[in-house]
Amino acid sequence: MPPGPHWLTRAGAEPGQAWCASVLSAWLSVATPTPIRIPGAQNLGRRFPAVSNPFAGDIYWFPTDDQGHGHCGLVVGVGPLEVMGYEGNSDNKCACVRRRRSDLRFARVFSDMTGTCPRVIGTVPLPGGGTR
Repeated sequence: MPPGPHWLTRAGAEPGQAWCASVLSAWLSVATPTPIRIPGAQNLGRRFPAVSNPFAGDIYWFPTDDQGHGHCGLVVGVGPLEVMGYEGNSDNKCACVRRRRSDLRFARVFSDMTGTCPRVIGTVPLPGGGTR
């Protein structure tokens, strides 16, 4: 799914910027009372408390250069050496990927650790209307 200006504008990013954090902000906003609008993978990752033992629902991020750029995704599965995640801007599309845990930093977005799934998890607004 190419980003179009929707994801970038929604997160406050400039046109032409990388969009992984913009789309992740939109996905996270589905389950929060206040929309998350944080452009930039490192900005998004540092916004939430760091954790070393990730689980599904956490976010991961990593720097890609020394100029403050990075990449981020949503943890959907955790193994001893790898994490499975869902990312935006992975080869200019949304994709499920596997990454080495040792390459990633993790952050906990939600404080509710009771194991109760939020009711809104089933729908995500799509650019141009509709839900998925």
